[in-house]
Parts: sequence; structure tokens; C-alpha cells
Amino acid sequence: MSGFLTCFAREWHLALRRSGDLLTVVMFFAITLSLFPFGLGADKALLQQTAPAIVWVVAMLAVLLNLDSLFGRDERSGMLDQILLAPLMSLEYAMAKWLVSWLLTALPLVVMTPVMTLLYFLPGPQTLLLVLSLLLGTPSLTSLGLLAASLALGARKGSLLVPLIALPLMIPVLIFGVGAVTLSQQQMNAASAWYALAGLACLLLPLSLGTASLALHHNRS
Repeated sequence: MSGFLTCFAREWHLALRRSGDLLTVVMFFAITLSLFPFGLGADKALLQQTAPAIVWVVAMLAVLLNLDSLFGRDERSGMLDQILLAPLMSLEYAMAKWLVSWLLTALPLVVMTPVMTLLYFLPGPQTLLLVLSLLLGTPSLTSLGLLAASLALGARKGSLLVPLIALPLMIPVLIFGVGAVTLSQQQMNAASAWYALAGLACLLLPLSLGTASLALHHNRS
């Protein structure tokens, strides 16, 4: 646990020092969501109908923005080699990376969502459902992003490889996230979609942490 807390404190401090990267994600999310109402027009029903899909797609793309630097900076500085020398440190290191990434990248997007959905005339109950779906779904997106970043570490043109790995894996999360909200909007039974979102979050976190830990050791060996 002490190793995890040390890694978490380090990652938190470094992430706050790179506040420009965090601001880029937030600005991308806000600006992109602001453009769709202009493109779709003033049709209130259309905006309400498409809002869940648009917000989810933009949130997924925003999560992808900083994945290349997740392990890349530590690899270039040599810190990654030092971390992997300690037993079990790779797992604690990956866990700290995941938590800081979710807290400072995905969670701000969730917090901004109620404000951005005002542009789509989304009613309060539907906005709440959208926020809940993102709270359940963004941990899975972060897990898959962590997994993709660890697998692409050390590869040539890894910055291009990360989204190619992550995007196909994220599609099921996107489908269930949008489906949970839209089915609830239509007053249909959305329980299976909500259960799937929660199940993916519980399954992908340990799976991604374990796989990332092994991938980091493999790439450095």
C-alpha cells in the first residue's frame, strides 16, 4: 500500500504540473460539444435524441488524447526502469496511473456534462441518467486506455498505435453507455445495459491492471 501511495502522490504531482494537458482535454470536450448544436440546427427534439450519443463519443475521444504520454514520459526519462526493479511495483504503478488518469481526465468530463447538455435542451432526469452512465462507463474507458498505452509502449509510432488499439476495445462500452440512456429515455427496459456497464467496469479494471503490469515488464525486458 505504501508503494501505491508513493506512486499516486508522484503521479498526482506530475499531472498537476502538466495542467496544460488536462486543460486540452477539457477544452476539446467543451468546444466539440458546443459545435454540434450549430451543425444540427435548432430542432429541439433532434438535439435531445442525439445528445447521449454525441456526449459519449466526444468523451471517449477526449479520454484518448493524453494516452500516449501515460507511460511515454517515464520511459524517456528512465523512471520506468527504476520503478520496475521493485517487486510488485509495476502493479501499484499501473493502479496509480489509472486512478490519477480517471480523476483528472475522465471525472472533469463527467462534472462538465450537466452544463454542456444545456445546449441540447436535455431535461434534468435525462441529464442525470447521462451523468450516471458516464460515471459507470468512464472507468472502463480509462482501463482500456491504460491497457492500450502499456501494449504500445516501446513500439515504433506508438502514438498512432495507442488509439488503434483502444478505439475498437471501447466500442462495447460506448454501445452500452448510449443504450442505457436512450432506452431509459424511451421508457424501455434498460436494466441489461446498466448491468453491462457496471460489469465491464468491475471486470476491466483488474484485467487492465494485470495486463498492463505484465506488458510493462515485457517491454522493458
